[in-house]
Amino acid sequence: MRIARMREKHVEQGRSLRPMGRQRRLDERDRPPDGGSVTSKDTSGKIGSHPSTLPRMRTMIRHHVLITLHDDAKDTVADQIVNELATYGPTCRTVRTYAVGRDLALAEGTATVAVVAEFDDVEGYQFYAQDPAHVDIIERLIKPNAANLVRAQTAF
Repeated sequence: MRIARMREKHVEQGRSLRPMGRQRRLDERDRPPDGGSVTSKDTSGKIGSHPSTLPRMRTMIRHHVLITLHDDAKDTVADQIVNELATYGPTCRTVRTYAVGRDLALAEGTATVAVVAEFDDVEGYQFYAQDPAHVDIIERLIKPNAANLVRAQTAF
């Protein structure tokens, strides 16, 4: 019931429930200020589609985290971290897509837990990074049990 409600809330807020491709980021906010079309007339009167008149795609932020837990915490804490982050992620208003899971142990030397989150912009990521609910999970579960923590933010 709780997950169904979170999914419903996610849909109400207009967030994607699937990974978002670059083409889906062309929306009304990217149209010219006058709301006009993406074509324009040049000085000769011909209709054209010059790149400067096309909607611009917004640069989005993708946040990657790889958490390697201490051996004694892998069996006891990994699932709790995954569950708490999976519950938290969709509730954060700036998160567009969110995926978290345990490593499948298909190779040696891998992390224990991986997180990938996508945001509309840097401000959205910064809100998430400083959100007290998110910081609580990091301070309470991740930092005390992590042997290694690797993070990267990329634009796409």
